[in-house]
Amino acid sequence: MTEDHTVPNEDSAEEKRREPRYHTYKSSVLLHENQEIYTTIIDLSASGLGLLCAIELQPGEQDDLLYNIETLSQFNEASKETAQPSMLHLPIEVVRVSEAEDEYVVGVKLRKVPEEYHAILKRVADMQATLGIVRPPEPNEDAPTQT
Repeated sequence: MTEDHTVPNEDSAEEKRREPRYHTYKSSVLLHENQEIYTTIIDLSASGLGLLCAIELQPGEQDDLLYNIETLSQFNEASKETAQPSMLHLPIEVVRVSEAEDEYVVGVKLRKVPEEYHAILKRVADMQATLGIVRPPEPNEDAPTQT
């Protein structure tokens, strides 16, 4: 049984899925209650992320997500040897949580969007658009669903 713990915010009705979401599968670390919880980023958009997490979080919780990235030169074949890893710090707020088998799917919004995040998002969007694998917006909750 899947349970969705969604907390509406003031602009949630108008904001829902306005931005494209891009599929990814990248390791990240959630800083939660003085613990490091290993998570996986499964999608991203201009204002939020989807995560897989081993612990159940609660909507409204504010945490920090660390994402180990290499400088954007990693996309240039000639400079792959000189790409330096760096840590991107993303302040997040949990918006929704649903259980999926042995883990939780967590939707978060970014409380602050660093410039580096915009650069990563643009690269991912460009690559996925080229490959034709942009994830479409999820259906509106008010629309009837097909089973």
